[in-house]
Formats: sequence, structure tokens, C-alpha cells
Amino acid sequence: MKRETTAILPATANYRPVAALCFVAAYAILAAANGVTAAMLLQQIDIAAFTFLSFLCAALMFHGVRRYRERRGPANVLALSLGWRELAALNLSTAASWILMYVAYANMEPAVAATLMCSVGPFVAIAFEKKSEHPAGPRWALAGGFLAGGAVLFYGSLTGQSAVSGFDPGRIALGAAASVGCGYFMTLSTVYLKRLSARGFRTDQVMSHRFYLLLAATGVYALWNGTLLATAMRDSAIIATLCSVGVVIPMVLLQRGITLGSPFLTMVVIAAAPLASIVLQLFDGRLAISTFSVIGVGMSFAVSVAAIRIILAPRRPV
Repeated sequence: MKRETTAILPATANYRPVAALCFVAAYAILAAANGVTAAMLLQQIDIAAFTFLSFLCAALMFHGVRRYRERRGPANVLALSLGWRELAALNLSTAASWILMYVAYANMEPAVAATLMCSVGPFVAIAFEKKSEHPAGPRWALAGGFLAGGAVLFYGSLTGQSAVSGFDPGRIALGAAASVGCGYFMTLSTVYLKRLSARGFRTDQVMSHRFYLLLAATGVYALWNGTLLATAMRDSAIIATLCSVGVVIPMVLLQRGITLGSPFLTMVVIAAAPLASIVLQLFDGRLAISTFSVIGVGMSFAVSVAAIRIILAPRRPV
């Protein structure tokens, strides 16, 4: 058990928090744009078919990059058997997080869903990071701040004071539950990605084997539902575009940030992403900016900035 815990701690030689912050921030902006766009599309496109086609494109791209790099010369390729447990867990957490993410975006205001997702992440990251150069008390307090911001937004949604109107409480509760579940599994994915990176696995090698369970679950459901072929013929162009801009590029950026940082740093930077979501919602004619959305997202952003300042603060000599 001790070995598994230390495997996710940042190695000193590889720990570059400022660079990690930049990569994860770029990921967060692209992910927010993808979330707002997906929230619009998922009112018209079947969730399972959309998810299957998006990640089929992503998996094929990552497989192509991996095969190209391996053919170019001596590549630092590790046997998959060295990380099969982490890859299996990563497949499970990836499938759960992305399916729940799209369920959340289909049933809630994007900024609310994103904030609820992010409010869970720091708690899970702290639980996995048993050791840290920063005291546990302030980190737990910061995690509580994220939770408070999410609670404000959830209350606003339940009382009909969010940017989305006309959703019944049952649908909002489903979106909130999906958001919380997504945040939990998204953080687990970050932890397992960090472990694989620490063992020496390249980004393209991990990503090319990450989506098997997600593709199987969504593909079977879309075929059973009879929506896969119709969605592929009607919306293939926009799905391919979203795959490149909203899945492949953000995942590469996120993996690089995870490699250079820690799970807790990754999650607190991602927690600032709802601010981008609420700005991008201005381009969605269905949505308006609500007071509760501004307050909740503002609380999460302020806590995120405070957490980042603590993480980046130089260590005092003992």
C-alpha cells in the first residue's frame, strides 16, 4: 500500500508546478468550450452515439501517433504488463467520468455542472496524496470552499434561479448526481495517469489504450438504441471537429500538466474552469447569466486562486 501512495507524489526532478499550471489552464479553457458546445448539441444528438463517435476518433488518432513514433526509431516503449492494473482502472474511471459528464451537461447549466464536478476533485486528490509539502489543514479548508461554491449553484438550480429554465427538479437532481460522480472519477483518472507517467509510460501509449471500456459501453448502447448510424451520417463533421479541439488536444495538455504537477494542483486549476464556462455561455442563446451562477462560480474561482498561490509559494527553509 505504501508503494502505491508514493507512486503519485511528484518527483522533485519532474515537478514543475508553474509549467503544469499553464498546461492544465489551457486544458481547462478548451474543456469549458467543449462543455458548452456539447450542452447545446446534446439537446439534439443522442449522448451514447455522440460519445462513442467522439472517442472512436480520439482513439484512432492516438493509435496512429503511437504507431508512427514506434516506427520512427527506438522508442521508449514499456510493456503494458508493467501497468495493466493502472490501465484497467483508468479505463473504468475514464468511461464513468465522460459518460457522467455528458449526462450532466444534458440536464444542467454548463457552469453549474462544471462547478459541481470540480467541487469534488480536491477532496479526492487530498485523500490519495497522503504526503505533501503543504499542510493538510489548509488544503482541506480550500476543498471545503470549492464545495460551498458548488452548493450555492445547486441551490440556485433547484429553485429555478440558474441560467436554464424549464428543467424539472428530477432532471436537475440527475444532472447534479452525474456531475458529482464525474468529478470523483475524473480525479481518479488524474491519479492513475500520474502513476503511469511516473512509471515512464508515454502520453500516446497511455491514451491509445485508455478508451476501450468507454467505447464498448457507449457503442453497444447506441447500437441497441438504433441511433449510431443516423448520428454518424448526420453529424460526423461536427463530431470530428469537437473530437480534435475538445478531446484530443485538451487530453494531451492535461497529461502534460499531470506529468509536471500533482493531482491536487491539477484539480484546483481545473476548478477555475467554470469561469470560462460562464463566459462562453453568453454565446448560447438558450442561456442567460444568473446571479447564483455568478456567485457560485466566483466563489470557486477565488478559492482556486488562493489554492494556486499556496501551492506555488516558495518553501520556507526549515
